[in-house]
Amino acid sequence: MGESTVKSTVSFDRFSVDPVRRVLKSDGEIIDLNPKTFDLLLALIENQGEIASKELLLDAVWGDQFVEENNLTVNISLLRKALGEKEESKRFIVTVPGRGYKFIAEIEQNSDKPPENESFKKLGLDDELDESTDPSQGAPQKPVRLAILYPVLTFIAILLIGAGGVWIYRSVGTDSASKNSVNATSQRYVTDGTPQSLSISPDGKFLAFAEYRKGLSSLWIGDVETGNNIRITEPSTRIYWRVNFGPLGKYVYFVVQEEDASWKLKRVSVFGGAVEDVANDVYSAVTFAPDDKRIAFIRREDRLNEALIIFDKESEDLKEKVLRRFKDPESPSLSGLSWSPDGKSIAAFVSGKDGQNFRLVRFDVDTGEEHEIGNRIWGQSSNVGWLSDSTGLIVLNPDRTGHVGNSQIWLVSYPGGDDRQITNDLVNYSQLNLGVSRDDRIAVLSRRVDPQIWVTQTVDAVSDDKKIVTGARTRAPGSYGLAIAPDGKILFTANAGDSQIIWEMDADGSNQRQLTPTSANSFDSQISVTPDNRFIIFQSNRTGEREVWRANRDGSALRQLTSGGGNSYPAVSADGKWIIYSSFRDGVRTLWRIAIEGGTPKRLTMEESDFPAVSPDGRTIAASYGDPFFNELPRLAIFDIAGGKPKKVFTLPRDSILYNRMRWSPDGKSIVFKDYRQGLWRMDLNADKPEKLDLLEDFRVHHLAWSIDGRQFVYAGGVEVHEIIILENFR
Repeated sequence: MGESTVKSTVSFDRFSVDPVRRVLKSDGEIIDLNPKTFDLLLALIENQGEIASKELLLDAVWGDQFVEENNLTVNISLLRKALGEKEESKRFIVTVPGRGYKFIAEIEQNSDKPPENESFKKLGLDDELDESTDPSQGAPQKPVRLAILYPVLTFIAILLIGAGGVWIYRSVGTDSASKNSVNATSQRYVTDGTPQSLSISPDGKFLAFAEYRKGLSSLWIGDVETGNNIRITEPSTRIYWRVNFGPLGKYVYFVVQEEDASWKLKRVSVFGGAVEDVANDVYSAVTFAPDDKRIAFIRREDRLNEALIIFDKESEDLKEKVLRRFKDPESPSLSGLSWSPDGKSIAAFVSGKDGQNFRLVRFDVDTGEEHEIGNRIWGQSSNVGWLSDSTGLIVLNPDRTGHVGNSQIWLVSYPGGDDRQITNDLVNYSQLNLGVSRDDRIAVLSRRVDPQIWVTQTVDAVSDDKKIVTGARTRAPGSYGLAIAPDGKILFTANAGDSQIIWEMDADGSNQRQLTPTSANSFDSQISVTPDNRFIIFQSNRTGEREVWRANRDGSALRQLTSGGGNSYPAVSADGKWIIYSSFRDGVRTLWRIAIEGGTPKRLTMEESDFPAVSPDGRTIAASYGDPFFNELPRLAIFDIAGGKPKKVFTLPRDSILYNRMRWSPDGKSIVFKDYRQGLWRMDLNADKPEKLDLLEDFRVHHLAWSIDGRQFVYAGGVEVHEIIILENFR
């Protein structure tokens, strides 16, 4: 890391910067910046009036550390927030697209004076943010060291950290509390890359997390108090879906999908070294008996049956035992399992029909007998973890509609089952990541996106892309539905209170207007517009289950077209007479067709197929094909509009995503889809493999659509930032 040439106090506008004391003031009031953000400010001041390239800034702030450019983006946002810059007015820092940043404020050199009595301002969790700011970075405080996991690790960790560890700082904030929530304190653990999965050690002093950097992932051990990190696996293309400490804290277990699409449970020592296979065909969360001799997980046996498996690590004869089988429509949550501290039961969530209405239950480890915990019906799949004294369970649960930013943390008493909300804030806690330590620390992963909608004329270059909407995180514009109507209006989904509804706006983002009416806990999504501009077709749970709906183009005269639940992803035929959609029946998702006026639906495919898109000429349907939970790579199939067997099948990269939502190109020659990271891909129907498309840097696409005439392409998403959050004092 280069040493800054800024040696004395400088001023610009109402701000002063003291590089020796590392203090930023605004009208004499100290503004607390984390060290990296302050280093970035010095680097920009040093290059005042000139374009500072991203490479220059990364080197000045992080030196030889291997970090993603997303770190630079986040710290630029933090700095702009500290300086009070708004999206529409950049008075100090200007982005130079494709090149870097320029500090444009006039700078004055000051004579250094002894410090005076100073007021102090902290950029904390509750400060108001402008729409361009990432609020996930709080003001750090000085680190405090705790004891290490056990003495041997203490010695080795000190040696390794001394050899080049990274100091991480923490900030403690207080969540906004609802009438039934508590003021839990939250500690933010900052990493240089993008954390994807995590776990907390049994003693609460260490984290194990998977980190994504520049297309590769690796496992790390982090000291909660000092923030020092040690990498224990080499960077690879492996995707870590679940990460867990073993109950003795000696191993880190993780679930991965291999390049050949097989699912495996593996482990590695906390010291690093060889990665060992533990069990095959594991794709759910895992949990461990307190004595570390047995592991529990969910396995899908066939399309209708799943099983809760007890895996005995020490048995030579019977390695696996089926504790409980589940038959459709009953299904266990794959997000979380938790073995009780006394070793007698396993807590989990079990759904009813249509993958909704989950119940929190515990299964007796000896008999498999099910016992319900409380009488609350949870709207969606949830994660769960026992408290160490067995007096309650921590639940990580999305709200009833699944709105972005509303996945919150609850405390459920045991055995009574009374529930109390711990958090009530704007943070979206990933339901795949929940750890509870013996000293009542909760480790979760927050995911933040400042949502945007962009329009362009082509997906092949980003030079003409224009941002038309920068929305509030809680509104999530376009995240679950986008369409360009024949009249040029853009239709999009957005949250309104406890509902997600359909809106429209002009092509430049102006004149936004609500179309579908709000309804308690309703979730409208996956929009299509008929070619004659008469109707909007969409998916909704307005009557309690997912169905296909139709509304007049102005949002009036809503009509439910399907029944029975499990009907989703409607796509309109080119002539506007038919709706192709996916339906879940007898444990299999297949394609169906129904007339635009309603009537009796007709089944089009017999094999697993989902997420349909109708070609511009109306002759074919693109859809996903097969089931990735049966060790299959994602596949894209092309069907005749009348259904039947696929005409063509393409095997796609392992992390491809065909839901939410793949689209045909206007010329009908290719399909555009997303991947798990933040890429956009195009599958040419005459090619063997898809090609990756250029996109805005660090931008993750949530939804996309073309206009009927092919002259406009619209996409919604944003820069996604993941952070590890540790909560305490929630009792």
